Amino acid sequence: MMGAGYFLTGNMGTFEGILMAVFLAGLGLGLFIANLNFWVLELSPAEVRGKSMGTLTACLFLGQFSSPIIAEPIIRSSNLAFLFMSSLIVLIVMGITLTVSKQVLPKKL
Repeated sequence: MMGAGYFLTGNMGTFEGILMAVFLAGLGLGLFIANLNFWVLELSPAEVRGKSMGTLTACLFLGQFSSPIIAEPIIRSSNLAFLFMSSLIVLIVMGITLTVSKQVLPKKL
């Protein structure tokens, strides 16, 4: 859903279309974050679950902090649509890599 939302955001020309596309991407991100929290809690031993969730939260906030720093040069050199399409390609490559590797999650963290 995130990838579909990014694709549509990069290709829409109207405000209403972009609003629907961003909603779809946000829905996909919300499902991803909820599942990621569950996976981390499920795979972490009880004695380090707090540390694991703290690490996950720190990584999420680090990504939020660094995203405008990374995105701004891309937008300046091309445009916003190119940024969304590049993000879509990264999502597709990550999805294929995780699917093909068959080592998506370890038994225990």
